[in-house]
Amino acid sequence: MIALMDQGIAAVLGAGVGIAGTLGSALLGYATARHQARDQGRVDHGFRLRDERKEAYLAFLEVEERLAILFREIRFALCADEDSIPDWLYIETREDAVSADLVELSRRRTRVTLAGPRGVDAGAAALCAVFSSAARYVGGLSGDDELIARSQPRLDALSCEIETARQEFADAVQLVLAKPPL
Repeated sequence: MIALMDQGIAAVLGAGVGIAGTLGSALLGYATARHQARDQGRVDHGFRLRDERKEAYLAFLEVEERLAILFREIRFALCADEDSIPDWLYIETREDAVSADLVELSRRRTRVTLAGPRGVDAGAAALCAVFSSAARYVGGLSGDDELIARSQPRLDALSCEIETARQEFADAVQLVLAKPPL
């Protein structure tokens, strides 16, 4: 009879160990699946964020490129030849386009600010500031031939500032987009 009790206890203990093992495996599987789902959610969020950032950066760069071209056109029109006078109608139409694009650049900078991170936003802010400075300077030249004759060094400096700010923005964007989306 004692041998039968030992077998009964062994059977109950074996069943208990089996149940505990099954429950432990189920809990471990649940925890692993939950952790994996959370990690996948982070990765998906990272990809969406990177795509949103890329769209914001490209939209900003589109307007920035137009402004860079307009500034170059104005600069060459102002300093084309020492013997010729600038074509003010041509320059004024370019200045109007610059004004409109500065407003658009500022609007698109808001998207860059929201998309982040701060390093890219700082580069976008620097570009906006340089283009605003260039527009104010060129606007102040209107019709003053003596001032235009002395403007070449400042226009060259502004051109260098624009290129430097563009490169810094591009470098910041590359750093952000090259990182894995985690």
